Amino acid sequence: METEGVAEDKVSQIDEPTVQKCLHTMKSASSDTEKFAALLLITKLVQAETTTNEVRNQIFHSVGFSFLNRLLSTKEETAGCEVSAFHSLAMTMLACYSTDDLFSQHPEMLNKIPMFNEIITGNSVLCNAEEGVAILDDVYQILFAIAKSPVGREHLVQCKTFTALCLTITNNMKGCEKAFKVMIGLFHLGGQYSWMHEQESFLQLLDILSKQFSDSQDLQKFELCDSLGLILEYAGSGIADFPPTWSNHVFTGISQLLRNKLNESQRDSQLSLTSGMVQACGVEWALGPDKSDTKTLLLMVHMACIEVRMLLENATDEKRMEKAGIITSCYKILENVIEFLMVGPSMGLDQKQTLQLHSAMTGAFGAIIYYIKSVQADLQKINDPIVQASVRVFSTWLAEETSALKEGIYEILPFLIHVATKSFHDAVTNPSPEVFSNSDLLRLLLPGFCHLSVEPASRKILVEHNCIEIFMQYFNYQWQLLQQGKQAEDSEMALATLCNIFLNITVEEPEMIAKHQVFDELLSIVSTSLPTLGLNNLVISFNMIVLGLMLLRHFARKTDIPCTEQLKDYIHTSVQIMNGAYAIVGKGLCGVSELYQPFWEDIMELWYLAMQVMTACISVLPWLPNVIIETKMINHASNILGNCKNIQPDLRTLFGSMLCELAKHNATALAKIKHLNGMDIARMHKLEELGIMLQR
Repeated sequence: METEGVAEDKVSQIDEPTVQKCLHTMKSASSDTEKFAALLLITKLVQAETTTNEVRNQIFHSVGFSFLNRLLSTKEETAGCEVSAFHSLAMTMLACYSTDDLFSQHPEMLNKIPMFNEIITGNSVLCNAEEGVAILDDVYQILFAIAKSPVGREHLVQCKTFTALCLTITNNMKGCEKAFKVMIGLFHLGGQYSWMHEQESFLQLLDILSKQFSDSQDLQKFELCDSLGLILEYAGSGIADFPPTWSNHVFTGISQLLRNKLNESQRDSQLSLTSGMVQACGVEWALGPDKSDTKTLLLMVHMACIEVRMLLENATDEKRMEKAGIITSCYKILENVIEFLMVGPSMGLDQKQTLQLHSAMTGAFGAIIYYIKSVQADLQKINDPIVQASVRVFSTWLAEETSALKEGIYEILPFLIHVATKSFHDAVTNPSPEVFSNSDLLRLLLPGFCHLSVEPASRKILVEHNCIEIFMQYFNYQWQLLQQGKQAEDSEMALATLCNIFLNITVEEPEMIAKHQVFDELLSIVSTSLPTLGLNNLVISFNMIVLGLMLLRHFARKTDIPCTEQLKDYIHTSVQIMNGAYAIVGKGLCGVSELYQPFWEDIMELWYLAMQVMTACISVLPWLPNVIIETKMINHASNILGNCKNIQPDLRTLFGSMLCELAKHNATALAKIKHLNGMDIARMHKLEELGIMLQR
């Protein structure tokens, strides 16, 4: 609290005569009774809308905390005033000044949090007076203000205010509606840190609210539905780790709603809560406690699909904006279900149910195409929240399904490219890649673009809209992030997808390689980057091996490619990584090496393709056999073939073809293969062409 001298200086700065008079009265008062009388008038002044923050601050400094503390501790009637009047006046002053961040974070305010907790839970004498309701309102205003700052939230957590709020809500005490709002505010600003130290209280709250929701058969069911929806929206993902009693209650309640006729607002409540549960607990939750209730899951999906169609095909722009939150909720349901269908366990749907599900989703995504077509001419709409959300959910569909709605996809593809490109270019200078990754529409659309790069019609659209250049820029960006160790997993997936896109274009449009400078740059980046990766990232490494070899092969068909040190390092690293895939794992047995096994599902096809392309490059790159000889590839292949009689046929063919090509195009290689018992290998595995080459 400031000294009286400082307070007097502040008084001299105030122009309002009434305020000045009150402050001088406070300063010159000989008793708390006189101060109390002046404070009664001051409370009216500080509540006046015309009073500025500066004046309010000066008043507060003149009043001070110590006087308010004495008022709060008063236990006897004084000068004809009830004790509750002193308490109420002090709380009014605290509430008025809690709107100022400086005072809401003041130690004198924060050390009163335990008292505030007692008031809202009914454990304080301040609750029993006539002014109890007003005091309660003041306390919630103060708690709202304290919760706005990190310092305030930290003190609320330390003082277990969250538990007090839970008790107030579960016991349906006075002010429980405001307690719920304070709780949601804590969730919104502090996330799961708000409750992680008071999980028992939070779980009890969830159990009680969810049970009430499940049991209720009147309109209160929808109030509880909305309350649970808000908790799920802001509480954080850790809620999914709680025992499933509460989530089972919610499933029961939603199952009941799905089987009843609902009006618009009731549907909105159900869809919002369903979306929140699917996001928090996964699609498995929608299959019920025994994970087999496919009918309820299908009802949830059908409801979301129908709502999407109604809002995107029939509603006005104004109605869509009004229902933007519901549209997003439906999108979240669809997005999670699609991802679950692709990577989750089987749902046990029969053929009829599978067709019904696909038909409903096709209808919903047809509506999304219809909506995007209706707005794509207006580029001002790109940043519209519904457009952004529509592109996001459509990217999930496009990543898995390009055969349905093909013509519609082609029609909106230029717009999707434009939105994705803008998303990338707008954020490329963003200092926080983590924030960018959450809004990177190009990243989300990459898997879909990869599928589309295989089909002639869609590939033509991608090329015509400069996607090759955009993909190259994005490749550079993601490679830089990977090198910096930022969002590594996401960057790995993006780079692997980009390699596949470039590979598709290289294979399907080989004449394009000579036309675009991008492919020269791409080969340079791949050949310099691979040696820095080595065995540290096998998925990206194999993608770069295949892509680089494929580009080398195509370039070599058009022009002579010199053997630079950069390319030699690239080949050496490629061979080293390829050799590591297979090893002798027992007497006469060949298998995938232990290091590669965790990734083999992702790299197996790439390994086979790399062997095929490497072999094909031998005939078009005269210097390649000599570089391969410098590596241990001939020794490795000969060792496996010579010691493993029952090797799998495709592996035998790959090793045999490579040795045959080397023997055919290089005398040194021929001699080395012979020295390593090449003829015996050819006979043992019936590699006739290799045998013929070795007889020269």
